Amino acid sequence: MKNTLSFNAPPWIVTVFSFVLTLGLCAAFFAFLPNLPETVPVHYSNGVGVDRWGERSELIGLPVMALVISAAAFVISAVCIKKQLSGFAYFASGLSLFVTLVLSLVAAMFIRIALQG
Repeated sequence: MKNTLSFNAPPWIVTVFSFVLTLGLCAAFFAFLPNLPETVPVHYSNGVGVDRWGERSELIGLPVMALVISAAAFVISAVCIKKQLSGFAYFASGLSLFVTLVLSLVAAMFIRIALQG
């Protein structure tokens, strides 16, 4: 019996999913923002841990960066889909998903450390 994996989702579904996930990250982040203490971790070094603390407004760059990259990937994917270059559309959407997930993990780590004190 032959076991093959296939991915059959149209590229526009991946593009829309990626963008909606980024909007969800932004909504969740801004919902948590008022509950954070005034001083939060803003930089983490391997082996040292948190090595810089700052105002909670400094964390706003994380979801904004994810939103900008996701919006750019959305436009690139739309152009690629229109020109029937689905491989590039999948790549742009996948890159957007990756960036959103990494920035979500970073934001979650900073929020967790801030709430623990």
